[in-house]
Amino acid sequence: MASVRIEGDAADQARLAWFVEIQPGQPLDPRAVRHVVELFYATGEYADVVVETTPVAGGVKWSSVRVKAPLLSEVRVEGRPPDEARRPCAGRQRLRARAPLAGTAPGSGGGGRGAGPWPSRGYLEARVSESIRPTAG
Repeated sequence: MASVRIEGDAADQARLAWFVEIQPGQPLDPRAVRHVVELFYATGEYADVVVETTPVAGGVKWSSVRVKAPLLSEVRVEGRPPDEARRPCAGRQRLRARAPLAGTAPGSGGGGRGAGPWPSRGYLEARVSESIRPTAG
């Protein structure tokens, strides 16, 4: 390895640097590269991790490029829920701010007609759905 670089802003570079077990001067080890990628994914903050190697004088240049995963920023209840639903939904669903939304593409969350506790409470036509709306930051 001629060089090792984590692409991105300074905060990401500093925070992720200790995950990188690959050091300049060492031979390129695919198992070590895979482990670094697994560690990046394990943070839950990335939807994709791409490792690029480029031949350079004295060896190989290794760099990682990551695609940020969507993170929860807000839970919004629209419509007119029953009085008991006016309490914060996020707390009842154990949702946390900045929690990863991996695998929660719209339509995958088990929503639909009769979803949740509403039919048993007299709301036979209740519909529950989710959407991911990108926001700044």
